[in-house]
Amino acid sequence: MASITLDVVVRPGETAAGTAAQLASLTGTTAEVVQEHGPGGGNPEITFTGTREALEYLVEQYEGPCMTGQDFQDTVARIKD
Repeated sequence: MASITLDVVVRPGETAAGTAAQLASLTGTTAEVVQEHGPGGGNPEITFTGTREALEYLVEQYEGPCMTGQDFQDTVARIKD
């Protein structure tokens, strides 16, 4: 299994655990909230675990639309096998 820790934005009225569970369900991964208020602007840090393909899909769906090509590749490169 592979894993990646991401700084995840939580919508108003939602919880870090709820957002983590929703993203995990949509991507076939598991999620664990590492920090409720992480260093990236106070957003929670969540570690996702699954197959490399599932994690790449997670990054593509969650982070991809907001990233340039190199930023996207740099994030995918953070996936640990």
